[in-house]
Amino acid sequence: MRNLTVKREKRYVGCLAKVHLYVEDPTSNDIVINQVKCRKLGELKNGEEKTFAIEDHELRVFAIIDKLSKGYCNDFYKIPAGYEDVSLQGRCAFNSFSGNAFMFDGVTDEEALQNRKKNKKKGAIIGVIAIIVGFLIGFGSVYYSDSAPSPQTFSSNGVKITLTDDFIKVPAGDFTICYSSDDLAVVFLEERFDVYEGLEDYTLKEYGERVIEINHDPSTQLNEENGLMYFKYKATNPDSGNEYSYIAFVYETSEAFWLVQFGVLTEDVDDYYQDIFNYAKSIKFTK
Repeated sequence: MRNLTVKREKRYVGCLAKVHLYVEDPTSNDIVINQVKCRKLGELKNGEEKTFAIEDHELRVFAIIDKLSKGYCNDFYKIPAGYEDVSLQGRCAFNSFSGNAFMFDGVTDEEALQNRKKNKKKGAIIGVIAIIVGFLIGFGSVYYSDSAPSPQTFSSNGVKITLTDDFIKVPAGDFTICYSSDDLAVVFLEERFDVYEGLEDYTLKEYGERVIEINHDPSTQLNEENGLMYFKYKATNPDSGNEYSYIAFVYETSEAFWLVQFGVLTEDVDDYYQDIFNYAKSIKFTK
């Protein structure tokens, strides 16, 4: 046996979320990550360092945030066979779609790098999954009508929004709430102050700028219009090749920041632009 020491760099990103560490073990039934049986080593809090006993043969050490997102929010480091102790370091990287994945430093193994590429692709799919799910549910359950849609207010998780009766609530996945029509999706993400230490010290503008800084192209700008703070970006579904445009709004309550994103096919964004701002303006927080 030898010692493995893993240090988690202290960062704002995912600061209160624990990183769960697992080691490859074909005899264990603890968990399966990327079709690999693993046993749990332990957990790392933000800025924490721990040492674990591992075997001398070649093995992989996996890091995940939780079991629900382990299929696309994971990273691993391949440790060669040997008797010397091993030290690893890494950090959580912010991604509002695929989770705050922990990434090991100094990864050069081709298998591990390919895994990151696959996870990035899966994360992009998750980024547009609300729209895709909305299309599937919409085409299967919504009847077309010549009449104009009527305003309809939806309420969930202490948030109200006035959309139209073309919308339905759909499974939110890793988000907090999701509504979708045949053409437009609305995805809510709550980031609570009691979960992310120090988040309450940010202003709304600083929060929006921080989200952009660590998750989007540097050219993305935070804008303010009619009392709403927002930014715009685009993402491509890697499976279909369709490009989606997003308008993301940030809100603040006494308990949390909220990131509310409206997604639509880029070719249709001009048709829905004013509607999106009207919907965003209607959002009210009730808790």
